[in-house]
Parts: sequence; C-alpha cells; structure tokens
Amino acid sequence: MCRHCIHPYIHHKSTLPRNWQDALSDPIYGKRWRAAMEDDIKGKFTDNKAWDLVDSVPSGRKAMKGKWVFKVIYKTDGTVEKFKARWV
Repeated sequence: MCRHCIHPYIHHKSTLPRNWQDALSDPIYGKRWRAAMEDDIKGKFTDNKAWDLVDSVPSGRKAMKGKWVFKVIYKTDGTVEKFKARWV
C-alpha cells in the first residue's frame, strides 16, 4: 500500500468514527481525526467568528448542542485527500 493510501477498513462507511471518542482513540488515524476536528473548530471560531467562547452560559441562553460527523475525502485516483470532521 502506498504511503498516501488509507487502511482498507476506512473505505466502509460503517467503520468511520461514530463519535469523538472513537475518532480520538483510533490507534491508526486518531491524530488525523484530531487535526480534522481542530481545523473545523478553527474555521468556526477563529476564522469565521461564527462562535463566541464563554466561561459560562449567560442567563436566558442555552449551550449549543450537536455532534461530530466524520468523513474521508478521496482524490480521483482513490488515495486520501483529507480527513474531514464537522460539528453539526
């Protein structure tokens, strides 16, 4: 397998991480999933200023709820382009 190819198990959607714990505890791709999660947070918080980080939730407000969704993006030749994580 080439150095850019991903382990064959990731080709099956059922084996993508179902939650952040699965993603970060993955012995092979945990670091790549963490980097993808950090990229999504950086984009929403730092670059786009879509989020405000607060120490506590202000009175009358609710904390944002959601979950992580994971995906592997492939190049046309079948090799991995990137790991993608989105907070939705």
